[in-house]
Amino acid sequence: MSEAVCLQQHNNIKANATFGLKELRKIAICSPTSRSSRGRFVVEHKTVSMQESTTGAVSQFLDYEGCECLQSIKLLAFLSGALQRYEEEGVVLNPKLVLCNSIADFAKALPGGKFIVIGEDSYSGESGKKILKQCANLAAAGWVIFVERREDGSNVKFGVLSFLESPTSLDLREMVSLSAQPGFVVVIEKIDPKTVLMTGARGNTLRIAFSTTRTADEEGLALQKFSIACTSNTTTDGFSVYFRNLLNKSLNMSHGSILVCRQANDINKVRGMNDAVKITPPLNLHAAFNSYRTINSSESILELQRSEALLVGMMQSDGIVVFDEEGQVTAYRVFYKEVAKKRGEKDAKTTPVGGARRRAFEGVKSLVGSELKCALFRSQDGLTVYQGAQNAQ
Repeated sequence: MSEAVCLQQHNNIKANATFGLKELRKIAICSPTSRSSRGRFVVEHKTVSMQESTTGAVSQFLDYEGCECLQSIKLLAFLSGALQRYEEEGVVLNPKLVLCNSIADFAKALPGGKFIVIGEDSYSGESGKKILKQCANLAAAGWVIFVERREDGSNVKFGVLSFLESPTSLDLREMVSLSAQPGFVVVIEKIDPKTVLMTGARGNTLRIAFSTTRTADEEGLALQKFSIACTSNTTTDGFSVYFRNLLNKSLNMSHGSILVCRQANDINKVRGMNDAVKITPPLNLHAAFNSYRTINSSESILELQRSEALLVGMMQSDGIVVFDEEGQVTAYRVFYKEVAKKRGEKDAKTTPVGGARRRAFEGVKSLVGSELKCALFRSQDGLTVYQGAQNAQ
């Protein structure tokens, strides 16, 4: 095998599923393809299957991870669609899942790793449904689902796994990709409302984006830019990465939000910003993080977790959440209302887009560069848009 091929195998694999129906399963397309001898169109009935597209990408990903198991390909392809919006009794669940050859060996490689076996089953096309049904509700508060496969692909053992986590510890997928153990391990998880990510022990990744209009890379860059702005006046090592991960988790738990960053002064003085709930003193995430890193006591961990929980609640509230450049939340439930134009000021020629939140964001964008440093929009279905001074209109 040539060096170029080897390098290609270790690059990230990306699959963007282009589907417009709500169920994201099939799109029926009728299109004229050619004319018959009598001058009539021949109508072709074509089905574009999400399953075929995803299965091909998963097969290549597992090949790069050294696994040629057909049942594993089927399982991960099924989970790609199932995890995108998995519900039990009307409640949306977001379980992570680990597929491995030995759960005992994998648990030993994790700090404080512990697992509980829930069941065993033959490895078939129905395994995914059974595993999620029995384990998805358990995969919360530090627990993830595991599936241990026999190397011959005949049967599986499944259950839940936990390990010790701290606010600054590596994410599970980072532990897997950086692990020194040579065994087969794949983590699959939903990283935003429209994207499922697979990470393998050999360092390969596969992102499946359920969107026709955006890519996961673009949205990750938007969140990174906003996080850098909100931590630009902080000095603690690791805080910017922690802040970005916390924002991503909080946004995924929200029903959509608008976030803005500005200097620490009264948001009510910004034109169009009304009914702000000012936080006194500000929610200082940087101070809580720095205390944890410096003291590393049970009290400091609890204080940081309390701050995280409060941020999640604010981002689940209606309105705009305001950050400053020092990692603090200064206000939430801020509502933007377009102000009347001054005499002689021309109306901007814009086309109305989206719902109320998106229209509010279009108004907020006009304040970036003057009143605001930057702004971030996240829709309920996962669309993420960043507006900074450099690309302000």
